[in-house]
Amino acid sequence: MAAMRALTEHQLAVVDLLRRLGETSPTDGTIHNVDCGIHSGFPPCCITFFAKGWDRWILAYSTLRAHGETREQLLARADPLQREALLAMDSYRDMPLLGARVGYIPCPRCALLRDFVSPLRCRGHLTKRQRDAVRRALAA
Repeated sequence: MAAMRALTEHQLAVVDLLRRLGETSPTDGTIHNVDCGIHSGFPPCCITFFAKGWDRWILAYSTLRAHGETREQLLARADPLQREALLAMDSYRDMPLLGARVGYIPCPRCALLRDFVSPLRCRGHLTKRQRDAVRRALAA
């Protein structure tokens, strides 16, 4: 519990959202995405979508992509998590994203409702020591 008291309010918010995401040992990238999303004032649903959907889709797609392969060929080669990420993005990619430039990747619900926020400038990122403190808090 002493570790939890040593965390800043922002770090506690990062820990809380990571717990809601089901992250028990997040990568630096996941911590960064949550950290920056909170700093930027994005709704938790959009941060969650980015960390659990969009980011994983990008990783799966970039890992699997080979010049000239069809989408079906990518899906055939994908492992179960990659396939899930690729398929999860189908409906989102087909959604008319309004041609709107919103400055971030909104979740499908917010995109459909056109419920956007004006992003705030991220005021900095957690240091390695702070990310490690977030991991320790998640493990507690």
